[in-house]
Amino acid sequence: MKSLCISKSSSFSCRGVITGDPYIPMNVVGVPDEVARRMSVQERVTDYNIAQLQGMMDRGLCLTHEDANSITHSLDVGKANKKRTILKVGETVNRRILDGDAVFVNRPPSTDKHSVQAMYVRVHTDHTIKINPLICGPLGADFDGDCVHIFFPRSVSARAEAIELFTVEKQLVSSHNAKLNFQLKNDCLLALKKMSARK
Repeated sequence: MKSLCISKSSSFSCRGVITGDPYIPMNVVGVPDEVARRMSVQERVTDYNIAQLQGMMDRGLCLTHEDANSITHSLDVGKANKKRTILKVGETVNRRILDGDAVFVNRPPSTDKHSVQAMYVRVHTDHTIKINPLICGPLGADFDGDCVHIFFPRSVSARAEAIELFTVEKQLVSSHNAKLNFQLKNDCLLALKKMSARK
């Protein structure tokens, strides 16, 4: 009963421990490379992006390719043949997550609408998910082992909706009390005091 009713799984998402990185922008989330290699977004091949997607396919950054007959081909290096795949307009490519892709970041439990933030990916080689400490307030997060969920929107319309409605820039002011969502607290204030103290 527990496995049927309580446990749920979701494709194109990940969960990981967060660590602070004050050197990344507030609207950026650091995603481990081992996660980015397994996640993908759909890109429809058009006249405008065919050269870019063909280059990504040649470099091994695409996971699957759907031709005009809706047949999906694996592009995994171990499974694919050595023949070069030539893209055509109208086909679909599932490429891996790259820097600048929009994702949803959520730290459960979601207590208000600011608990879900749309952020841009920066792939790194560490094993944790990195966020700027200033964004801990709306997420209700701290760095004592908290985990966040990242959801990777697959379609162009889902990514556009995330950017238009949920980005950090659109959630600067709280909808509950009209105060700023992103503020320096505790450790940051103490560090600023110590750094600016006269000796």
